[in-house]
Amino acid sequence: MFIDHIGAVILLYVGDYWGEIRFLGPLEGYGWSVGLYRLYLGCRIVGRLAFPIFCFLLTEGFIHTHDRRKYCLRMVVFALISELPFDLAVSNQVSWSSQNVFFEMVAGLFTLQGLKKAEAYSDSRRSVYIGLSVGGGCILAWFLKADYSYYGIMLMSVYYLLKKKRLPRLLGGSAMAFIESLYITWGAAGLSFIPLYFYNGSRGRRSMKYLFYWFYPVHLLLLFGLRWLVLGIPVKW
Repeated sequence: MFIDHIGAVILLYVGDYWGEIRFLGPLEGYGWSVGLYRLYLGCRIVGRLAFPIFCFLLTEGFIHTHDRRKYCLRMVVFALISELPFDLAVSNQVSWSSQNVFFEMVAGLFTLQGLKKAEAYSDSRRSVYIGLSVGGGCILAWFLKADYSYYGIMLMSVYYLLKKKRLPRLLGGSAMAFIESLYITWGAAGLSFIPLYFYNGSRGRRSMKYLFYWFYPVHLLLLFGLRWLVLGIPVKW
């Protein structure tokens, strides 16, 4: 994720604002040098693995947490905390055009709760509840203008519905990730199958939990500060 945001928050704006950067190679249209574009693309390709992994871990968290309401509340709180850093880092201004990834996770948790309730039925009602849960989650993500919209909801749904079938679960999620990232980064997100394959199902250290939550808004704010104060790329107030 951090590598992905170096590309999206720093290199993308450097290429657009500064134009030619001579030490990275000859100019190749739109102010991009060959070297800068390759570096940017490399960051985005590596970074595409992050979101499918987040979706998988959120699903695991939902399955194993002892308090789903508290889990959801935590996501809501960090969605609100992260929004201004996200706007400044990604859009270079306060914007309502897209919301940070925690909003996607909140919509995902509502979807997973609906899928959990659908398990109480074994007849046709189960399929109806699944359809309503996934469809409602997609609409909610679209309404919130969450960063990955309906795609993230579909991905989390696959990870949950196939939770008892390890290999189909990983392959199904990676196939969706591949398709989503095919246009921009040649399907690199499909490689998320590799690190997830080695996940052993054990819980990580609880003492590290909030470190990962805080890392998202803090690193976005630091990258924005670097772009603005060090590289001199102005903010759109």
